[in-house]
Amino acid sequence: DVVYEMLSIAREQIRRGSGLRGSRVLVSVVFSALQLVRRIHAPVVVVEETKEPEVAPIEETKAKEEETTDAEPEATAEGKEEKPEKEEETEKVPEEGAEGDETEKEEAGDDGEDKKDSPTEPEDSKPATDESVEQIPKEEKKAEEPEAAEALEPTAEEPTPAPKKVVTARQVFIFIQETVALIGKPNAEIAVKLFLEVALVADSMAKGDDATLYAPVAYELLSQSYALYEERISDPKSQLRCVTAMIGTLLTCKSLSESDYETLITKTAQFSAKLTRKADQCQMVAECAHLFFPAGGSSTYSNPQRALECLQRSLKLADAATSSNASNMYLFVDLMEHYMYFLEKKNPVVGAQYVTGLAALVKEYLRNATDARAVSDAKHHFIGVVKEIQRKKAAEATAELFAPVEVDTAGL
Repeated sequence: DVVYEMLSIAREQIRRGSGLRGSRVLVSVVFSALQLVRRIHAPVVVVEETKEPEVAPIEETKAKEEETTDAEPEATAEGKEEKPEKEEETEKVPEEGAEGDETEKEEAGDDGEDKKDSPTEPEDSKPATDESVEQIPKEEKKAEEPEAAEALEPTAEEPTPAPKKVVTARQVFIFIQETVALIGKPNAEIAVKLFLEVALVADSMAKGDDATLYAPVAYELLSQSYALYEERISDPKSQLRCVTAMIGTLLTCKSLSESDYETLITKTAQFSAKLTRKADQCQMVAECAHLFFPAGGSSTYSNPQRALECLQRSLKLADAATSSNASNMYLFVDLMEHYMYFLEKKNPVVGAQYVTGLAALVKEYLRNATDARAVSDAKHHFIGVVKEIQRKKAAEATAELFAPVEVDTAGL
């Protein structure tokens, strides 16, 4: 939510600047919003924190250790003091006996001798016994033991609930749509490509239960990209780049329904046929053939006849382009590779005869070419394609498919 608010503020501030510079800066806002969409869509994993046992503060532990160390020397010192007292008591016995002799002598008449009193200590001043000394640290240890046990016991806390998401992915997509529309005013080509990029993100999220939620978003973004292309893109080079991006995007999208997909690829084929240069038309219409027969993908759509029609239209365009400029001979060789691809992918209407006929046509053009330099690249390319066909004939996996193909490089 905070990131979304930050992006909204950033967009409003950037809009106040100049148009072209602002459009370039807004691109970074779009990609930051795409990162936010992925974060929102990602499942939230709540990790239960296992707290380590609480450890007493260092000062408290040091104070307790000092108390125990002070108590131990006192106990040992008091234990040592008991031994001299016992010695004094043993010495005291003969003195008392001597005193008894002296009293007897006094009674006998020796009144002149003085008594030698031995020093005596009161009973209250006697040191504590071992039991009383040892009792103090034991009581302290007993008091410390429950505290340590409580500290070592891990406190079981309830798992933290998952954070509630206020901003949804759909709201962020609307924000991105509005931002790209702002970019499209001064820079239409970048906006077209951004719409396609955002549509790919929405398509990647349209899986499982989310298919019904994000598949319409992807189609809406693609439709806006096509509408912007028709309204604003007029430069031939920009048109070629945008149509190429459209074909690549549609080959990647997997969540579109058959009706939506067919509508978009039909428009793409129309855009390809309306390009300015004949060579560009030939290349893009041939690429559109892969949209009608997306072999090897997870798409359920398949129209092999329309794919063949695209290839045949490309042949006519290649012939027109080569008639005006002999250097466009490479277009025929490129078309040979397209036919080989569909033959290998087992398009039911593309047979080996198409590859054979096209190879014969290329050889004829190369022989009749007046400018050898103009067709040198096409000639080397054609020789490489013929070698590739021979390798496929030898390979076990494709030998059956390419066995009827008859090509050679004789006379070149």
